[in-house]
Amino acid sequence: MDQQIEYEHTQVGWLIIVLTFLIEAVLVIVILTIPSGISFQTPIPYVFVSLLLLIALFGSLKVQVNDQNLQIAFGIGFIRKRFPLAEIREVQKVRNKWWYGWGIRSGLFRGFNWLFNVSGLDAIQIRMNNGLVYRIGTDEVDNLYRVVEKSIILAGTSG
Repeated sequence: MDQQIEYEHTQVGWLIIVLTFLIEAVLVIVILTIPSGISFQTPIPYVFVSLLLLIALFGSLKVQVNDQNLQIAFGIGFIRKRFPLAEIREVQKVRNKWWYGWGIRSGLFRGFNWLFNVSGLDAIQIRMNNGLVYRIGTDEVDNLYRVVEKSIILAGTSG
């Protein structure tokens, strides 16, 4: 069965990307200025590769809503999560504190279970039928909120 996409948006974590590339540039300068060269016995090559992997895994967050699910995928799509619309009890717009951070974060003592974010402070918060609460960061909070709200109403009437 084909699922029709109602909403799709990819938010790029520009600050994460720029900071990572600046660190990479410093590492290249260090590698080029060390007279004896760099060997794989120093941590620099491993840090360099790890930072590139960080960008690939967490450089963006794609949010997609179809007629059955709200789905998120970080970066190249290796890290993803699916939320069935029929299991979402409510959605609301929220603003995260800056210290909540970016990436995947537990928010157990902040009123939510998990936060998925690559940039900015705006997010939607979804409460599942099982009581779990998730926050999904976005730079299109109004659009995403409207689509999810409409979609969970439709999923509730069709189920």
